[in-house]
Amino acid sequence: MRKEREDYGAPHLLFRTLFLGSLKSTLSPFLQQKGLPLSADSAHRCSLDPSLTFQLKFLTSSSGCGMIRQSSVKEGCVMRLTLSLAAKMYLVALATLLAGPACAQQQEQTDENFILKPIGVVQKETGYDALVLKKDVQPGLLGLDRFSHVWVIWWFDRNDTPEQRSVLQVFPHGDKDKSKTGVFACRSPVRPNLVGLTLCRILSVEDNVVKVDKIDAYAGTPILDLKPYSRRYDSPRSSVRRLKD
Repeated sequence: MRKEREDYGAPHLLFRTLFLGSLKSTLSPFLQQKGLPLSADSAHRCSLDPSLTFQLKFLTSSSGCGMIRQSSVKEGCVMRLTLSLAAKMYLVALATLLAGPACAQQQEQTDENFILKPIGVVQKETGYDALVLKKDVQPGLLGLDRFSHVWVIWWFDRNDTPEQRSVLQVFPHGDKDKSKTGVFACRSPVRPNLVGLTLCRILSVEDNVVKVDKIDAYAGTPILDLKPYSRRYDSPRSSVRRLKD
């Protein structure tokens, strides 16, 4: 019985060795150039069909090869199973090859920096604050006067140093008698990305100037974006937990 299993399993061992060897020698240089080694993991990162990804991982494993030999003896269809496996693995190879450039490009985009261009600056006036936008973005203010409040997204430009942007934990409000808090759990002005967010009441919208009641930003602070406040989207759908001291 053992001899019979070895005879049936031999073609699959030979197929696995020859096919994978050819596959790796053909695709490896291309995938390595794109930063993608030939593996189930690379197939997964390229968003291949999950079943194909599993088959690639399983078929190239020793346990997978052992099960192939056992199923071959049970069904007596060595050649049919071999051809089926070959077809599946060719599909995996082809999909990985085609998805390689896109996957590598996505990885590069994940690692690169984003460019944010200010759309205006904050001005401090007597009795109100002003959001003065650049003339070329003034058309984007159309319709803002229909809203009562606006979210102002701005940049902590005075804290824009490598040291300030590397801070991840702070004492809330600078009070060292309290435990440290992560910057993502507080409103600290120092953080990896120095984005500020303020909800302001709109007084008027005239030309490229939005007058608001007040904003907690210095004069000259760069403005990144404006978004109207919407009760439908911005109000929590459940009760708000109060901050505990």
